[in-house]
Amino acid sequence: WNYIIGENRLLAETIIINDPENKNDIVTLAAESTLRNLIDNARNVKGLAERHTNSPLTKLVIQTSPKWKIQLMLEAIELHAQNFDFMKEGQSFIQSHSLFQDDSKRGEVMQYWRMLTIGSKKSRGRVFTLTEGERILITSGFDEAEYIMKASEFISETIDVHDVAVYAAGTEEDIAGKAKFAIPLQPGLAFL
Repeated sequence: WNYIIGENRLLAETIIINDPENKNDIVTLAAESTLRNLIDNARNVKGLAERHTNSPLTKLVIQTSPKWKIQLMLEAIELHAQNFDFMKEGQSFIQSHSLFQDDSKRGEVMQYWRMLTIGSKKSRGRVFTLTEGERILITSGFDEAEYIMKASEFISETIDVHDVAVYAAGTEEDIAGKAKFAIPLQPGLAFL
């Protein structure tokens, strides 16, 4: 893996000291982890897609999170750092938010906010499960679409498709309705 991306030594041989000066290392490792998760998810989705089509799959469309979801994630991270009580005050917070005032998005905004902050019976809210690296990536203004685009040739070879298209959800056509599932660091995936 490391030789493919141009590194001369194994990551396991690298000594990483966890101090503030190594913030870039944490960001790099988190970005690589995000890419690895994307590839693993794409392999799983491709397997499912192949079972439901008779023609070969040649293109992967990756739709990253729209800006409004990134904005809400940033606000949730900030509130979590301030020990905000999402159970007691989260609903009134989101209902007074400017994004909630758009009637066409209201349901999606509420559903996303609950997933971020409350979770479900079986899982905690996403803001509580972010790793330190993921939190730093999101708060540093990480351009997920650009990062994935730079790795698109590697993704194409790894997933065995001819083409990889990457864009933020809502900026181009929503392929197979996957845009609504895109959240920061977990893009929507569709095969054609």
